[in-house]
Amino acid sequence: MPISRPSPPPSRHSRRRSTTKNSTASRSASITRSKGEPLTGQLAVADVILNRATSGRFPTSACAVLTQRGQFSFVKGGRLPDVDTSRPAWKTAVAIARIARQDLWDSPAEGALFFHARRVSPNWGKTRVASLGNHIFYR
Repeated sequence: MPISRPSPPPSRHSRRRSTTKNSTASRSASITRSKGEPLTGQLAVADVILNRATSGRFPTSACAVLTQRGQFSFVKGGRLPDVDTSRPAWKTAVAIARIARQDLWDSPAEGALFFHARRVSPNWGKTRVASLGNHIFYR
């Protein structure tokens, strides 16, 4: 009789599955939430979204992670803000989403599931893993 083993937790490489809706959502988040941030900060924000989607603790798609009630301040009424796809920021967001989704960088905020702007102090009691640009990242 074969031994049954539990399935391993999702790897970072399971991020590669993507739909147009999820790609658009993560790109929109990159533009809205991390604009003006250094590239590492923008990538880390994208990683948080993807980490959540594969964690088993949050919804399983980038779009659902982003529109989950009370999680991201730029989401209003469960809707992502409109973005102008003709602007250079959109091209940057497309590249950031691709790099994060394909795990093409070494994140200094590895495994982060949460972040906030430096200007706030939510007192979460989580493990701080990195401070990048104007954001602090936690597990």
